[in-house]
Amino acid sequence: VFLVFTVLLFFLSYDVHVFQWDEYSHWSTTVKDMYFTDRLSIYKDVSTTGFVSYPPAMALWQYFFVKLCGRWTDGIIIFAYNLYLLMMMMPVVGKLKWKHWPLVLVFFLLMYVMPYWFYTPYEGSAWRCIYIDRAISFTFTYLMVSYFTSNQIDPLSLGLGMFVLPLLKSIGLAFCAFAAFAIVMDF
Repeated sequence: VFLVFTVLLFFLSYDVHVFQWDEYSHWSTTVKDMYFTDRLSIYKDVSTTGFVSYPPAMALWQYFFVKLCGRWTDGIIIFAYNLYLLMMMMPVVGKLKWKHWPLVLVFFLLMYVMPYWFYTPYEGSAWRCIYIDRAISFTFTYLMVSYFTSNQIDPLSLGLGMFVLPLLKSIGLAFCAFAAFAIVMDF
C-alpha cells in the first residue's frame, strides 16, 4: 500500500512548481542554495533567503532527494515533502492491507481530499504546497498516533519524532513538549 501511495505522490508531484510566496522566499530557495553550493544554507554567504535561523530538517530531507536525482526541479522537492508526510502517516498506512481494499480506497480518497479542506481555492493544489506547517502537524500526529495506538512503547520511533520536530521549525519544540507531556501523563 505504501508503494502505491508513493507512486501516486510521484505522479502528483511530477513537473509541478512551487507557487506561494514563502515557498519562493524560503522553503524551495533554501534547498536550491544547498544543492548548488553543497553547503547548509544556515550560513549567510550561502543563503539567498536571509532566513538563516530556520532549522534545516526539511531542507536536508529535500536536498537528499534532489542530490539523488542529480538535478534541480521543484517537483523533486514537492515529492520529497509529500513522501515525508506519507511516512508520518505510517502508523495508519502500515495497518492497511490489500485484502481490505475498500478501506484502502476510502483511506486513499481521504488522504487525497483532506488537505483541500484546509486550503482555499485561490491557493491551488494542497499537494503542491511545501509550507512547513503541515510537516509539523503530521509529525506531531505521528507521535501521538504511534504512541496511543501501540501496545508497547517504541523509544526509537518516539525519539526520532521528538528529535525532528524542533528541527522542522522552532515552534516544533512546543509541540514536542506537549507530546512529551501527554505521554508522561499517560503513565
